[in-house]
Amino acid sequence: MKLNRLLAAAIMLLVLAAIAACAAPADDSTETSTGAPAQAVTTMSLPEIPPPGTEPPDAAADETRATAKVTASTITEEDLARLADSVLNSILKPGMTDRDKAYAIHQWIKQNIRYVGRAETEERIEGAYNGLALRSGACYTYYAVARYLLLRAGIDNFIDMEREPGYDDTHYWLLLNLGEGWYHYDACRLRNKNQPHDGFMMTDSEAQNYAEEDNRPEFYRYNKELLPEGVEIVP
Repeated sequence: MKLNRLLAAAIMLLVLAAIAACAAPADDSTETSTGAPAQAVTTMSLPEIPPPGTEPPDAAADETRATAKVTASTITEEDLARLADSVLNSILKPGMTDRDKAYAIHQWIKQNIRYVGRAETEERIEGAYNGLALRSGACYTYYAVARYLLLRAGIDNFIDMEREPGYDDTHYWLLLNLGEGWYHYDACRLRNKNQPHDGFMMTDSEAQNYAEEDNRPEFYRYNKELLPEGVEIVP
């Protein structure tokens, strides 16, 4: 009899423990009004621009690019202006001419943004932000950063350029007029570094000569008929 009572008590304890386990919540998620678990929302602060003069990120930094990538819907004008002004305040000095400013911007981009051969976006705001914050990108990134920095520096007499269609890939750059005529302004890192202009204020023949010497004759190929009326690039 005594043994039976002990067995009954043990069974009762096991039953109570099972009931308690079933009643316990499976996790800490809350439920929505429909009864489905609510999804946790994570937020990520926008990345800060590295200090001026630091080296462009190396290949190891590519692992973090996907998590830091932003879209136009998450970028505000204040975000982009803050990053751009941080750069401009470090490279522009009182008394600079517009040509001096354009050259300083051109050189900062070449020295601080690493070419990775692909663009995360072809939206100007995203391209400029990703270039300034992540310090890497493709030709569209260089173009978008140059365009925005020039605007923030008070230089807006430029024309957006894109390689004419029909090739495997495309290229983006600017035409810039600083009072002496229209020149090609390309802040992207050029493969042939022996060019004296380095992509800054190239005449039309200099741009085409670079492309020929680099075995990419189509590199700066564009449709002249699409240029605004009256615009002629310095030959």
